[in-house]
Amino acid sequence: MTRPRPLGTMLLAAVMALSACTTTIGGTARPHTQPTPDNPQQAVCSRAPDPDSCAEFQRTEPAKGQQLFQAWAEDEAASTQMLCSALPDQTWQQWLGEGFYRYVNDSSWCELWSDDNQVAIKLGLFGAAPLREYLTRFQSDPGIAALTHQVQIAGVPAMTTGLATDSDGIGRDGEQITLAPHGDAGKPGVLLIHLELHPPRGKPSNTPVDRNRIGFRDHLAGALLGALYPR
Repeated sequence: MTRPRPLGTMLLAAVMALSACTTTIGGTARPHTQPTPDNPQQAVCSRAPDPDSCAEFQRTEPAKGQQLFQAWAEDEAASTQMLCSALPDQTWQQWLGEGFYRYVNDSSWCELWSDDNQVAIKLGLFGAAPLREYLTRFQSDPGIAALTHQVQIAGVPAMTTGLATDSDGIGRDGEQITLAPHGDAGKPGVLLIHLELHPPRGKPSNTPVDRNRIGFRDHLAGALLGALYPR
């Protein structure tokens, strides 16, 4: 992605100050390659921006409620596999289409991509800080405050943040959402949802994109909360 995003490093630094798990590796997933006998997961990990940090998806029964954050504290990679396993394949297909694929990136992000590599859902957990701390940090920084909003999503407190160019329908677009899944902005534990929309591979970075393809934010949040934090 070459389109200038002057606040990108500022946003990343602010998020990193709260949780290491909110760092993501930039770039678009690579074209599909076939597995080999020596590397059966090549078909997935060879498509990741950084194959060396990729772990094969392993379906894992998700823990529920506060036990999910306990699982995160004990084994972050396992809890990330739980995020990747949170919803039935048919549900992911509603948003990503047939042929979607998923993997765990750097032990801390569940990444799900559409087969055309234009839509990505990235999910993470951080159990050591409350949503209120995120809001305080972002809203106290003059360069980020105007981009940060406290909202309700799927009935729980949430924060949205991003760059102006993330929603202009040109080049790479997306949304960054931080949820208090237990419903208490002052209680430690957040669910991170990042949506990304990329131009078709090989197209210029200023190619228009269809934001309707990531218009499922609230439905996704509601489905994840229903699966992981049933009430």
